[in-house]
Amino acid sequence: MARRHWLLVHRWTALALGLHWLLLALTGFLLVFHREIETTWIGAGSPVAGPVRVGPAIAAAQEALPGRVTRVVVQDMPVRALRVFVNVRDVPHVVTVDAESSRILSATPLDGGASRTGIIRFIYVLHQQLLLGHNGELLVGASGLFLLLTALIGVWLGWPRRGQWKRTLWPRVAGKPWQKLYVLHRSAGLIVAVTLTLSAMTGAGMVWSKQLRQWLGAAGLAQPASSTVRSDAPVRLSPDGAVARALLAYPQAHFVRLDLPAPGAANFVVQMRQPGELRATFGTTAVSVDGRDGNVLWQRDARQAAWGDTVLDALFAVHNGEWLGVPGRILAALVGLLLLVTAGFGLGIWLLRPARR
Repeated sequence: MARRHWLLVHRWTALALGLHWLLLALTGFLLVFHREIETTWIGAGSPVAGPVRVGPAIAAAQEALPGRVTRVVVQDMPVRALRVFVNVRDVPHVVTVDAESSRILSATPLDGGASRTGIIRFIYVLHQQLLLGHNGELLVGASGLFLLLTALIGVWLGWPRRGQWKRTLWPRVAGKPWQKLYVLHRSAGLIVAVTLTLSAMTGAGMVWSKQLRQWLGAAGLAQPASSTVRSDAPVRLSPDGAVARALLAYPQAHFVRLDLPAPGAANFVVQMRQPGELRATFGTTAVSVDGRDGNVLWQRDARQAAWGDTVLDALFAVHNGEWLGVPGRILAALVGLLLLVTAGFGLGIWLLRPARR
């Protein structure tokens, strides 16, 4: 295919999907630090001193919303708040509790409604699913693949000749308006290319993670049937006892999530983050604990996982820059803004450049 044809693919794909990409860039920019923003916005206090205790948070949540608690998740790291998931007459709710004082910070349906938590949730679902459920998620994944294709074509079209990199990345802006926009579009596109390519690849990978997991033979957090205890015997172990038992297996880990026994079952599942895991808040190390006697039924060490699991576990961390710590997250946010600028330059070229006769 001639260079001119690739240019047409690059141009018209960007024009057709540009508005969606701009939406992804803007919402992605807002979500990079959404946990810290939400925790501060709802009035959480200082990080908890010492081990995180889930029992008081569960008690406070049940007092605010009587129902069956299914899960407790840390809101951020260091831990300032806990999110307690409560089913109230089969309607899932989330109660956010201050981790230190057990003060109720918010109590809303799972979608958050019109609350501050709901605004963050709305942005998240808009970014992930376009508010269209699973079909919207598939559309986002397909759009990400087209973004990847368009970015790679743009890099090929704009690749400088030997010795021209400095002049290309820091161009002299001169000429007609569309020519000025062209050199800026080329420069910005090359600067953002690597991070944008990684973001598009990992975003699409998360959409089809289930299929990728099957293809790679990765187990993920799926537990063997033997680790789920079906029993009507009373659960004697407290939630904090289950967390403590799991942390004995991984003393250097930090607690991030607890799934309480389902009706008719007796096992807790404790999820932790070990040093070296790429996620900033959540890890994929997990332990299933028998609530009757505290025995460990199953465990998953993320640092010893198969390569397929390691790749899939890293998708989110690479997507939003967490794998490089706070600087990586700042870079991911800036890339979102730079994509907006690059797209604006490209649109300006299309509008201002005289049509070829």
